[in-house]
Amino acid sequence: MSVCAGLVVTTIAGPRTAPPLVVLPGLPGGKAGGMRLLRRLAAAREVVCVEPLGSGGAELPAPGPSYAWPAQVERLLAVLDDHGAGEVDVLGWSLGGVWAQHALLAAPRRFRRAVLAVTAPRLRARERAWIDHMKAMFSAGLAADQLVRGLLPLLFAPDFLHRPGAMAVLTAHLEMSTFERDGWLGQLDALLEHDLERELAAATAICRVIVAEHDWLFPPSEGERLARFAGAPLERIAGAGHAVWVECDDMLAQRTLAALAASLPGAT
Repeated sequence: MSVCAGLVVTTIAGPRTAPPLVVLPGLPGGKAGGMRLLRRLAAAREVVCVEPLGSGGAELPAPGPSYAWPAQVERLLAVLDDHGAGEVDVLGWSLGGVWAQHALLAAPRRFRRAVLAVTAPRLRARERAWIDHMKAMFSAGLAADQLVRGLLPLLFAPDFLHRPGAMAVLTAHLEMSTFERDGWLGQLDALLEHDLERELAAATAICRVIVAEHDWLFPPSEGERLARFAGAPLERIAGAGHAVWVECDDMLAQRTLAALAASLPGAT
């Protein structure tokens, strides 16, 4: 693990038969909840996981310009330059999927193929409502770990949480994760500014959009819109909630690697 451009970067060695696979996780917990997925991906590819600004224990700017998408993309490109990576593939989920969209449009020559999971092309009224509610709870002084514990029923599918001990294990995991109020508020503000519906047709590297059947935060309908705007194939993971990288890490890894190995839409 290292820090570059204020971001925590974890590189996991893997076969170099294809460009590195850059993974952009979301919140809460950055890569912490996705380590099994990262290891599965690294069985086939070198993996470079770049955690969102304000998470992972690295630089923690106050909410404001540092979280604007152009600034966040600039940090990501600095990481790629430091890694010596030319053209890369990318997997982004949730907030990381939003970050990936902005990067794909800002620097298209840096990305060969992209898979976006449980994310959206913009936040509509429904999604803006829950983000505004989260911001209000932060402003009221609710501790971040308490807030995230309350999000568990929204992050995970009911059947997953009903497994014996699931709630206790996830709560303990969240208590060990790094949650910083400024990081959350900065990224929530950034999400509210996200709207790429009209631009996504130019993001030709997007080769797959993946949705989860029981995703409450970014429902399948939002992924469907993203796939339509980007002209990309859509895949559904049945039975999973938003945290598909935890619930169905094996399936997400398989589908990501298969999508990256296949021809781009329209390719001959």
